[in-house]
Amino acid sequence: MRVQSSLLRRAGGEALARRSLFGGQGLWRFFVCGCATALWITAVNPANSQEARHDGAVLFHDDICEASAAVLLPEMSFGRYFVVANDEDNTLRIYSSDASGKPTAYLDLKNFLGLDVDQDEDNKADLEGAAWLGGRIYWIGSHSRSGGKGKVRTQRHQFFATSVRYDANGTPIGLEPAAGTRPRSLIQALSAASQDLASAIGTQDEDAELKPEQKGLNIESLAAGDDGSSLLIGLRNPLQNGMATVVRLNNPTALVEDSAGTVRPELVVFKPLDLEGRGIRSMEFSAARKAYVIVAGPGNDDAPSVPGRSGFTLFQWSGRNGDQPIPLTMATGALNRPIGERFQPEALLLAPSGEKALLLSDDGDFKPDHAGKTCAKLDTGRRFRSAVLKLDDAGRF
Repeated sequence: MRVQSSLLRRAGGEALARRSLFGGQGLWRFFVCGCATALWITAVNPANSQEARHDGAVLFHDDICEASAAVLLPEMSFGRYFVVANDEDNTLRIYSSDASGKPTAYLDLKNFLGLDVDQDEDNKADLEGAAWLGGRIYWIGSHSRSGGKGKVRTQRHQFFATSVRYDANGTPIGLEPAAGTRPRSLIQALSAASQDLASAIGTQDEDAELKPEQKGLNIESLAAGDDGSSLLIGLRNPLQNGMATVVRLNNPTALVEDSAGTVRPELVVFKPLDLEGRGIRSMEFSAARKAYVIVAGPGNDDAPSVPGRSGFTLFQWSGRNGDQPIPLTMATGALNRPIGERFQPEALLLAPSGEKALLLSDDGDFKPDHAGKTCAKLDTGRRFRSAVLKLDDAGRF
């Protein structure tokens, strides 16, 4: 099914001064948006280098606050574009990853997913993970309950794939649901995969103990499997004796291509990962490192934290069942330097070399002007931040 895009708004070029994550000189970028009747993108300060953006550079991306899942465009690039989902609506947005500014293209998923927030504000897919696999981008919803009373939210039971169109220069010019695919839910298969997951999902329509930031199921990441055919699903909650859960989905392609709905998800639950009491917020496989890089964060955002620190930690994991992750102390230290207000990385995008990561922050609780309302409560001026970090040396596995 093809979903029609919103028209891109025409805007003049504007210069935006942005500061470095760790202080220093402002970073100037120019953003120019073109207009077309399809999902066309005008190249913005294109980067010929795979890793042009310097370490510590913070950029601001307009229109939304709560970046939650993303992948780089094109695949295996760095410093060009990324497509991102958020918690506020059912629209995917493409941004320049090397310049601040507005989205360059949109994809409204309401028809494909059958969810219209204009009719019901709870009709949100709550997309939390994304990954490249087989030339498609796979997306997954949190599959969680509501955060208020722990009510079942079937709108969040989403797993689907999109495709991207490029021009001759490799610039993305279109985004649409992958042909011949349909959205699927993983909730029943997850409940059957283990008793711990079944308990976190529950059977009642309302259960306050199973809210997503407490004991309830809360998916927050999706990563390509190191075998080239599977996907790894990372959970923020529940924690098992303080350790995080990863589930391998062995048949993602067959699942979304099953028009009759008879193919069942094939899931394998890994032994819990010791992330020092944290859940998984984002995860991506690096072929260069021959390992996964994990962003770990608190299961509950209201948990006490050290002033000036994000409460997030980066790890490297071999992906082998039973192996435990190794902290990336250098990158974590850089992330946790004082930056005014907490930077909460919800999406991790790795450079092909495995030496750098582009992190996108969920800035719903961030105050853009460092005073007054949080971003999530603003009527205008919404934006989220991204930052580039150098990772610890690769080759540990």
